[in-house]
Amino acid sequence: MQPFRKFTNSFGGVNGLFTANLGTAIADNRLIRGDNTTGIQGSGVTLTDADVMSGVTQLNVDNLRVDGNTLSSTNTNGDITLDPDGTGNAILASGNFSLTSGWINCPTAVKVKTANQSVSESTTFVNDSHLSMTLESGVTYGFRYFLFFNENGGGLKLDLDGTATHADIIFDWMHVAHGDVTAWTSGRGLVLGSVYDSGDTGVSECNLVINGTTSVTAGGTIFPKFACSDISGIGTQSLVALRGSRVEFWRT
Repeated sequence: MQPFRKFTNSFGGVNGLFTANLGTAIADNRLIRGDNTTGIQGSGVTLTDADVMSGVTQLNVDNLRVDGNTLSSTNTNGDITLDPDGTGNAILASGNFSLTSGWINCPTAVKVKTANQSVSESTTFVNDSHLSMTLESGVTYGFRYFLFFNENGGGLKLDLDGTATHADIIFDWMHVAHGDVTAWTSGRGLVLGSVYDSGDTGVSECNLVINGTTSVTAGGTIFPKFACSDISGIGTQSLVALRGSRVEFWRT
């Protein structure tokens, strides 16, 4: 085995030094491993002036892996920076870019409620099942909630809750009843608590928007929770949090 090989692509694609601990030969612009699998893999791979790479099945560099159409990192505490044109833009011609955890730092983390969630004949808060966000300690965030509800006689009360600790949180809220555009209310909160309580109302369609900022001193979750405001009326009082409600958080 020759662990250091100079590899020159006559078409100008790759021109540099490969350093690989398992390489046995170079053929057809590929470094062939000892187990005959195609790809470029090793304890260290250095590419100099590598403008084009084609026909590569697998590329492993430290904690970064390119395998077919998949880009992944085995370093759970690391960052991946995509800047193919040097302008700060990561571009996909088609397809989706997603994270199972962590943050896309620019600009916003977004969650959308994917199904309706109901409360019937109860003034006990229910945690929203889709819109929980995990916040990091020592970070200041801006945030916005767009929440859609159907009320049925019992009104709406809504709170923000979670395990994160907030040193300086401020948020404004506005509740709008669609059946009567003059029946809107607003207010400001400085602590997590009962953000809004409409009281007994017959409004059937409404939305509640919250805009705020917070400085987090201990990381954890934040999520909305909701319930009927008053169930003393005749018949069944219920509340439905609607699919399509959303939350956005961004670092400031």
